[in-house]
Amino acid sequence: MIKLGLGYNPSFILRDGLKLPKETDTLELGFYELDTLSNSDLKLSDSLKLSLHISSNPACSSLDAQISFIAYLKETVNSSKFKEKFSSLGLHLAGDRNKGIGKYGFSPHYHPTALNFNKALDFYSRVRNELDLKILIENANFYSKSPDEIKATWEQLGNICKAVDNAGIIFDISHLYIDAYNLKLKPEYLVSYIPIDYVEEVHFSGVSLDSLGILHDGHCNPIPEEIWDIYRNLMNHKILDKRKLLAVIEHTDISWHHRKELYKEDINKLCEINRELNESKSFNNFDLDAIARSYLIKLMQKSMPNIGEIYSKYNLKLDESISRWSSSIFDSGQRIRIQKLVDTYEETEAVYAFESFYEHAIREVENVGGR
Repeated sequence: MIKLGLGYNPSFILRDGLKLPKETDTLELGFYELDTLSNSDLKLSDSLKLSLHISSNPACSSLDAQISFIAYLKETVNSSKFKEKFSSLGLHLAGDRNKGIGKYGFSPHYHPTALNFNKALDFYSRVRNELDLKILIENANFYSKSPDEIKATWEQLGNICKAVDNAGIIFDISHLYIDAYNLKLKPEYLVSYIPIDYVEEVHFSGVSLDSLGILHDGHCNPIPEEIWDIYRNLMNHKILDKRKLLAVIEHTDISWHHRKELYKEDINKLCEINRELNESKSFNNFDLDAIARSYLIKLMQKSMPNIGEIYSKYNLKLDESISRWSSSIFDSGQRIRIQKLVDTYEETEAVYAFESFYEHAIREVENVGGR
């Protein structure tokens, strides 16, 4: 069953603010949002779970930075009045906060080097050892330089989850879409890189195009149809496991306070898609025997161009004749082969299709003609 999650919006605590839908399973929020919620009068339902979600973290920064962060994280969780509500801890796969866009206060771009992998692995392992919470690590890059970099990043994220006890992946579909757009790639091309078995949560957000033609995350914008389509395709083809999936809309900007109907539209759309996906669906149960017989008909028609005309003359049907012929072979304990030249063992085990069916067809025509 796919569950609904929402990113915390400041409007939730306002008297005329956005309302948390009753079907919300999990509310995700950061340090500041948790503090704000803790000091508000908002009543949370008993069933609502919380997930502390931190984008900018020192996964690839210095050891001192990591130790300080983990101590603050531990203190925040353990002292919170909502301590019993925490179900997970979400962390971006973040690069060095002292480099690149990290210097500007944004979630730092992760570069999949051996050094960064070892730092990140140590960091997430240390976090897991210090907090009794499930750790979910999110793909956070938007500005990858190449498909190879994206592939390497996903590989390292999968290896981290494999090594860290009880770790999983937050697959941010919007991040994948943005990365693909900025590299002029189709998002479907990048999906094959994802270590799907570890995905337990998916994120949705809007996007924003700047004056340079570069796409960015846009938590103040509606979710574009292209991102919904990626989600539908992943779920319809059973690439993601709906039995353990939490689907989270990250409409976290205060501007949604003045666009309540638009906010509801995206939530309703996700709920509608999830209802459809939660219904039991299966792939086509292909009748392989029927497929094989159909292809044999094409081969026989190519090998014996007049067979259709001859069968028609004697009021015989080629598909029924193929079925009778193949059944008689199988009943004798043999099978059919397409190859003419084979080893001696195969000669006794399998009947050469074209010679055998030619003889069968002659017998059938003679039987009808002799009536």
